[in-house]
Amino acid sequence: YRDILPPRVLSAQTYPRRLALWRQTLGRDAERVVLVAEAHKRIVGFATAGPNRSAAIPFRGELYTLYVLGDWQGEGIGQ
Repeated sequence: YRDILPPRVLSAQTYPRRLALWRQTLGRDAERVVLVAEAHKRIVGFATAGPNRSAAIPFRGELYTLYVLGDWQGEGIGQ
């Protein structure tokens, strides 16, 4: 994320904070979903989605996160 997020945001991303965030994400209601892409018994990407969080967007659902390892980008995993 070095080229995407400001340094102050990155420095705040500690392991305990990220672990707490993932526990919260995985423990939410059934309307939210986490998808994991695997290749060769290894996680190569993930996505999170759920209800639309903005009244300004005319869709019921929203893709919150989509991440694919660089070596696997362009292989159709995020489709």
